[in-house]
Amino acid sequence: MSLQQLWSKRMALAGVLTCLLWMTGYVCPWTSRDLHSLWAARAKEWLRNPGIISSTTSCCKESLISILTWLIDAWYVAVSELNQLGDEAVAVTAFFVQVNITPLSAVLTFLTCLACTAVMARCFFRCRTRGQGEVTAYDAVLAFDSLAQFLATGEIKLLQFAGSKFEAMQEQRVRIVAVVGLFDKGKTWLTNKLFGKNLPSGKLFTTRGLSFLWVPERRMLVLDSPGVQGTVSYKSRDVDAILDARTTESMMFDMISRISHHLILVVNDNTWLEQEYAAMLLRVFGEGLIVVHNMRMTSCAQEAQELFARQITQCYEGGASHMGNLLFTAELGESASPVHHVGLCQENTKAGRLFNKKNCDYLMQQLEHRHTLGSKVVLAKLLEAEFTRLVPKFFLVETAPELDKGVQELKVEYDEYSAVQGKEPEAEGDYVVRGVMKLVSPRQDAQIGLKKQGVISRLGEIIAHDVSFEPCANVFDQRVEDGTERLIQIECPGVSEEDIEWEELSNGVKVTIKKEKRIDEAVVQPVQPIMQNHGTWVRNFVFDHSDGRFELRGAE
Repeated sequence: MSLQQLWSKRMALAGVLTCLLWMTGYVCPWTSRDLHSLWAARAKEWLRNPGIISSTTSCCKESLISILTWLIDAWYVAVSELNQLGDEAVAVTAFFVQVNITPLSAVLTFLTCLACTAVMARCFFRCRTRGQGEVTAYDAVLAFDSLAQFLATGEIKLLQFAGSKFEAMQEQRVRIVAVVGLFDKGKTWLTNKLFGKNLPSGKLFTTRGLSFLWVPERRMLVLDSPGVQGTVSYKSRDVDAILDARTTESMMFDMISRISHHLILVVNDNTWLEQEYAAMLLRVFGEGLIVVHNMRMTSCAQEAQELFARQITQCYEGGASHMGNLLFTAELGESASPVHHVGLCQENTKAGRLFNKKNCDYLMQQLEHRHTLGSKVVLAKLLEAEFTRLVPKFFLVETAPELDKGVQELKVEYDEYSAVQGKEPEAEGDYVVRGVMKLVSPRQDAQIGLKKQGVISRLGEIIAHDVSFEPCANVFDQRVEDGTERLIQIECPGVSEEDIEWEELSNGVKVTIKKEKRIDEAVVQPVQPIMQNHGTWVRNFVFDHSDGRFELRGAE
């Protein structure tokens, strides 16, 4: 064996060992199965990030070119001999003899190159991510993913990270900053960018429920949500998955817009759907809406400015900011508050280095200069009050006819886990259950269901049908011979006089209408979707004394 072959084998062996150490992460597994699992994990971690491939090629460009040039030269030297040989195995052997290396050494040499490339790529990315530190965990998570699941279980868990110092039952002055948007638009990425955190993000990570990140130095409680129009599960046959997702997102939308001091909407291409969502937020939230345009695929500064101009500057009235590029304030009329648009580009590119740092600083200034004091908040009680306000809009209470008197009110109560269970909080991964939001029924015999049910239209579209009974009521005055008569006109088809009760109030009337189901859906076979309303409707019509004295007139 020549000195060159011996050196080649030693280098190849060292390369193989280096490759194994890299793939196992310097951990010695006890079984081959563990080794294979670790190899697979390392390979997935490497290949999932496309930047590794480009960085690896850049680091090893000259070495790879030299090796390929050497192999090509050796191939052309041996090509004349290879053409004279008919057997492929003999031809390959002749090639390796020509380059003075055995087939085993060639394979090991290739592994050496692969291992060295992997090690250099790993070192390169360690240097780039050195400042990120460990993965950040949310301080508190309200595990609210589905209204149908909440109805089935009757409770929602409030989780707290085991290492967090934030207390959901402690009153403290905070500013709630909500980051919202459609699914996979970069909400968590923006949170990491603004507050220097390392929350898990990407297509493989989905934010659970309402997740809260406590930033004590800024007195900010950052609210992250899973996003609108996410993927739904069709595994449960008892739940209309799409309708459940719609109603759950609607409830989250209402709650987030009410409890937040600041609202940040993250969009990508600013499509009409995202524009419509921004308009909805502005109508509900009322002021201080910030729209962040995450141009994550834009790396050229000129392209970023042209794209921002086409999607924002040319579409809205307003003016650009003097503090930098990709900043615009839109005016939507005298009665509406202005909307601030901020553009961000792909990270670690020329456009990203030019705009992202300045625009993130501008965004933080917007957050700091408004609602400086915030509010004194007990997070658990705040969520309890909002759930109590919202559940009657989405849930319908049904009781026995003889017991159904008046308005049946649902409410949600927060119970601390330790006080209820009489033991230490149970653990769920790195989190512990601090308490539960419980759905409290007005009567033990009451049946609670969703107000909206999904039906299929003639076009095959899933539409929401409100099964609750909400008749249209009109109140108007008309002149009669002996004065003015105030009429209350209620449109309620399918209701008889026996189903209506009138109760005279001090200067008005209380109307109670009970509408039963006319079709027993359990014993019939629908030819078309059955859409029928039912329930008890109660309304107090009380009028101001300045309008005069009103008395209930008898039947005529």
